[in-house]
Amino acid sequence: MRAAKVKWRGARSGEEKDPARRDGQLRADAEKGGNGTDGRADSGSGRSGGVGKSRPRAVPAAAAASPDAARDHVLAACEGVIDIAAILFNVSGKDLRSPRRSTLAVSRVRQIAMYAAHVRLGFTMGEVGLGFGRDRTTVLHACHQIEDLREDEEFDDIVARVEQVIAVAFGKRAQD
Repeated sequence: MRAAKVKWRGARSGEEKDPARRDGQLRADAEKGGNGTDGRADSGSGRSGGVGKSRPRAVPAAAAASPDAARDHVLAACEGVIDIAAILFNVSGKDLRSPRRSTLAVSRVRQIAMYAAHVRLGFTMGEVGLGFGRDRTTVLHACHQIEDLREDEEFDDIVARVEQVIAVAFGKRAQD
């Protein structure tokens, strides 16, 4: 029996979509590591600034061998960033890893950690989202929030210090 075709938001006028086909495509995209839109993990933000621009990424030799190894590398690195942020800001790592909404203090620390993972470690927003258990658009929002807040000199010093610690912890060359 053929699946019923239905209209949903986003369909062009009169266009019908087959939900079974769409679900199958989303599953296939997820298996490839994409976000379900066009097969790419992160398409950027379109906003000026350093966030969302594509740039070459350094991938360890072990991670380049297979997609699973690359995924494991991203997950391990994000776990390390979460642990560092938890220690630096005296926040529970469990709270930072929680998939639920948090207080502003906890979510701000998570946003700083996501920003640092994206900027310092060079992960795409999709990869950071995978590592933090969030969507790439949540990472995009976090990065924009932190960039906007960096106009405050004191906040900028805090974020710069977190970036330096993460750079040293992961063997990246510190900029400054």
